[in-house]
Amino acid sequence: VISTRSAKTTAGNPFFSEVLHAITAKAEEVGFDVILQTSRSTEDDLQKCESKIKQKLIKGIIMLSSPADESFFARLDKYNVPVVVIGKVEGDYTNVYSVDTDNYRDSITLTNALIESGHRNIACLHAPLDVHVSIDRVNGYKSSLQAHNIKMRDEWVIDGGYTHETALLASRKLLSQQPLPDAVFATDSLKLMSLYRVAAEKNISIPKQLAVVGYSNELLSFMLTPVPGGIDVPTQQLGEQSCNLLFNLIAGEKGLQNITVSTQ
Repeated sequence: VISTRSAKTTAGNPFFSEVLHAITAKAEEVGFDVILQTSRSTEDDLQKCESKIKQKLIKGIIMLSSPADESFFARLDKYNVPVVVIGKVEGDYTNVYSVDTDNYRDSITLTNALIESGHRNIACLHAPLDVHVSIDRVNGYKSSLQAHNIKMRDEWVIDGGYTHETALLASRKLLSQQPLPDAVFATDSLKLMSLYRVAAEKNISIPKQLAVVGYSNELLSFMLTPVPGGIDVPTQQLGEQSCNLLFNLIAGEKGLQNITVSTQ
């Protein structure tokens, strides 16, 4: 089972389509069927998972994101079915495993790079803080500013939501402010795309007037000019390693509880 968040929160975000493709391709190689599960809420998602487990329809679960509220994991853990989460898992569970990048450290590195380039007025356009990945990326940004004695401006830390529309609204809000930031850290590819589009609307030159760094992907780096600075999220490796771990667990082998995928 691939357990996602609500379809509304994944629509248009290339991370989910790319990692899902990697998972289905790997499952085909070893003869596993994949069930894609979407849901209206966490409780709905849980009930669907529990129902499939009780009917013995599934042998394992891969979750495409990690909710900050880990009650989901606690409930699934008791069924003795392996659950592999693409994201961070903070609690101590028997059957829940994590495959993730080091989002906190990577975000410190990205923000440090802006500071080392001479920027001091650095904004952050982020996804909602109900998943571990968003929390870690925003905290990395904040830690970098704090380490360099740069005061964070609350009005420059903006939630861009999950969709193209909300990301554009947030980018317009950010790039309409006076004074403007001279750099922005974007926590996912939707936020990067929205910044480029709104900057073009407002005749703000990237990177001359606005430096942009963040989390991207190969296709976006190919399409955007100039190429955004930052990290291409290793979706292929995340998908493949989560599959490999899950298949080994299903086969009765032991696996590492937490696997960190390098972003190079």
